[in-house]
Amino acid sequence: MNKHFYNTVLSLTLLNTGVAVADTVFVEQNGRLIVEIESVAAVTDWHETNEFPGFTGSAAYLWTRPGTTGGQRAEPGAITYHFTINTPGNYEFRWRSRIGEGTNGTEANDSWVRFPTGSNIDGEHPLSGWTKGFMNQINAWSWRTVTVDHVGEVIRQHFTAGDHTLQIAGRSHGHVLDRFALFKYDQVNFNDGVFTNAPQSPHTGDEPNVVSIAPLSAPEPEPEPEPKQNGTPDTTETEMATTDVPAVQPVNPWQIPANLAEAGACNNGVISLSPLSAVNVDNNQIGASGDLQVNGAGQLALLKFNLSAVPATATSAALTMNVSDDAGAGAMLISAGSHSEWDNTDTTLLPDVSHSIRSYDGTWSEGTRYRFPFDPALIGGEVETLFLSMEQGADGISVISKGGIDEPRFQLTGPDTFCADYESNQAVLATRSADLESAQVPEAESGRDGGGSLHVLELLFMTLSLVALGKYFRREM
Repeated sequence: MNKHFYNTVLSLTLLNTGVAVADTVFVEQNGRLIVEIESVAAVTDWHETNEFPGFTGSAAYLWTRPGTTGGQRAEPGAITYHFTINTPGNYEFRWRSRIGEGTNGTEANDSWVRFPTGSNIDGEHPLSGWTKGFMNQINAWSWRTVTVDHVGEVIRQHFTAGDHTLQIAGRSHGHVLDRFALFKYDQVNFNDGVFTNAPQSPHTGDEPNVVSIAPLSAPEPEPEPEPKQNGTPDTTETEMATTDVPAVQPVNPWQIPANLAEAGACNNGVISLSPLSAVNVDNNQIGASGDLQVNGAGQLALLKFNLSAVPATATSAALTMNVSDDAGAGAMLISAGSHSEWDNTDTTLLPDVSHSIRSYDGTWSEGTRYRFPFDPALIGGEVETLFLSMEQGADGISVISKGGIDEPRFQLTGPDTFCADYESNQAVLATRSADLESAQVPEAESGRDGGGSLHVLELLFMTLSLVALGKYFRREM
């Protein structure tokens, strides 16, 4: 993990995704580059289209010329993209595409790609000039991008640090392209939902899009609610009394509302998830347990959540957490981790940042619970890691860690069937887990009661018999 990764976290913001000028240079960050196909102007026979629902950005490109099966014929329809690699290494290429006409998975399913500044990788399929990238899925967008007919080799190239170019050209009439990605596959795990919904990579001409709010003060205390029979206060989240709803909303009182108190439960269309793990990271070292410290001097917090049973129909998401005895002011950044295969002790397993989720600017008050809403489309793994960091120089805050009624929670909201679907998914996962356990092969027994020793002798006898039969037939022939 890059020892300066926290500086990268501080610099990440959600980016504008408007159409860029022809000389736009896109910037790889943390081993990943994502570019909207329409961010460079279309050339001959590429046509901008909004005809196919589900495209990202402002449009997709449709190839309208008859098939071009040779490199020279591809040249007139080539679009050139410029990009900068900060993290040199081996990258995989994929585009998000769609068959735009017909119902044949082998037609209108491919385009050309070329990497003038890349180089081949030992052990991977070598590329030479224009390379056909194809998929075979009909009536859907797909990130599948492979080459070599009837084989399906992945498309990979090595890129040095510095400036590079990539070219895309039309091949099959009716093939539609939406966006493309280059990712350092030994560092970044491909995820369909994340790569589809992540913002476009930063590029020349970008302006930061940081959510700003007015400074917040601690909410006025409210009368203590009457406890229910089980002793848990029946409270609800409250909004700030302002005409402009702030990006960060303090929740009053600061305990988790009673209807969301049970971790892992779904009530009234809202799932409340407790962290699987929560750790401090101080300048690339895992810190001591206790409150999570987040500041502008390299102290971060990592939270891991299990989303495997969450339905795909979530309409909103939010992270809620309590500021404890250390409060400050400045922009809080929430980002997604590149993977979630880390623990609370091994620094070599810590993830990098995959992409920014949102930035929240405010004054943080001690003893207040805050709610950080964001688009659920920006997360997509079965197990998701969230980074908490602050802009450089910001006053630090402390956040109550995992465990207890004041812990951070990941809340997801969905339609009327959300809770029923969630419970159904949980039941399916539990059944699979039980099936896996029951499918484990027991240790072989010994003796003549059907155990391992007798099986070995039987196999030996069968092998010798087959060898003898083989010799017999060869002699007779």
